[in-house]
Amino acid sequence: MRLLLTVAVLAALVFLAHRLGGKPERQVANILGASLFLGVLNRAIIGQFDFLYVDPVMAAVDTSVLVALVWIALWANRLWPIGMAALQLVVVLAHIPVLMQVDGKNVVYWAMMAVPQYLQFAVLGCAIACHRRRTRMGSRADDRAG
Repeated sequence: MRLLLTVAVLAALVFLAHRLGGKPERQVANILGASLFLGVLNRAIIGQFDFLYVDPVMAAVDTSVLVALVWIALWANRLWPIGMAALQLVVVLAHIPVLMQVDGKNVVYWAMMAVPQYLQFAVLGCAIACHRRRTRMGSRADDRAG
C-alpha cells in the first residue's frame, strides 16, 4: 500500500513539474522518478532487503541522485534544490555507518560527525569552481550578496 501511495504522489509531482515547473523542477522530478523506478526494479531482482548490510546498487543510485541534485543546486537560479540535495545527503550518509564496523563496534557517531565535514569541503570546492566559471562568462551578480 505504501509503495502505491508513493508512486501515485510521485507520478502527480512529475506531471505537475512537466506541466507547470521550470527546467530544475522537471529535472528533479525525473531524477526522483528514475530513483524510485530503479529501487523497485532492484527489489524485484534481489528480493526483500533487511537493512543489515549495504545494498551496493541502492548506494550507487542514492549517490548518483545526490550528485545530480548538487549539480542542479549549483546551477539552478533557485534555493529549494539546496534543500533537496541536503535531504539526499542524509540518505547517502545512512549507508556509511553500516560500513563502519571497527573491531565489531559500529562507529556511527564518528561517521555522522566527520564524514559530512569532508563532503562539505567537496561541495564548497565545486561551488568555487562553478563561481569561477560563471565569473569568466561575465556574470558577477553573485558578488553583490557577499
